[in-house]
Amino acid sequence: MWKYIARSAIGIGHQKLNLPCQDYAGCELKGQYLIGVVADGAGSARFSELGSRSVVRAALRFLTNHEMEFESRGKTIWGNIKKLLNTELNWKLLNTDVTQLIKPDNQVSIEDEVKAYFQNLLQECIADLRREAQQNNCDVKDLASTLLVFIAHTNWLVAMQVGDGLLVVRERDESDYRLIIKPRRGEFANETIFVTSDGAIDSIQTAIVNKPCAFICAATDGVENVAVRLSDWSPFAPFFLPLEEYLRETDKPEEDDRYLMDFLNSDRLNARTDDDKTLLIALNYDSTN
Repeated sequence: MWKYIARSAIGIGHQKLNLPCQDYAGCELKGQYLIGVVADGAGSARFSELGSRSVVRAALRFLTNHEMEFESRGKTIWGNIKKLLNTELNWKLLNTDVTQLIKPDNQVSIEDEVKAYFQNLLQECIADLRREAQQNNCDVKDLASTLLVFIAHTNWLVAMQVGDGLLVVRERDESDYRLIIKPRRGEFANETIFVTSDGAIDSIQTAIVNKPCAFICAATDGVENVAVRLSDWSPFAPFFLPLEEYLRETDKPEEDDRYLMDFLNSDRLNARTDDDKTLLIALNYDSTN
């Protein structure tokens, strides 16, 4: 089973300019699947706080609807993922490139299936943004936002990312934390790709983890400077360890969020970043390690 919590805190830079928090996140448990979504509205976009909220809600709705299809028919992308990643394979096989060992009946690779699935999700998010733009009488690019999504099963995880942000996991029986997808930047410093960018659908990055994840952390780039070493994008363990321990010690993290909110609003963290900060953390407490 999973324990999880998602919280955002406004950056001191936004506080000084009297701007709202432009991050948004959501996390839900659907049957045996934990689904998480994190979005960071573009600082230069006029209504980016509406954009980040819209893409998170659209993504959660898409994931929920498609889960129901998976449960009832077993013939969607979820069924193919389950066929691949829940198959009883010995550890020798698991140490090979498992994603190439089992393919759906149409011989399309599981990586292509996952990418196609998330491209459909992104199309729905873009459609929602267009409706939001009409309601607010603005251009859709005024709602620019990044998007990070993961689906975690007891035995595997799949994820997608458009733009920056961090998705870090610790696999069961491993002591090290691992960055799943390297954030994609634009041509210039502090520039990234957004859901509303031209070619966003083709820019999707996806990842498959074919081992159980004991701990998951999805975050916006407001914590980049303290969470990872930017020279090689390796996660900084002292950042993640206390978060994992907090989940271990907290029975109901959604109700007991003081530790996380105090951390996100701490002077120590604000001294390193003036941006909005979002953390979505999850612990598989059935894991033995």
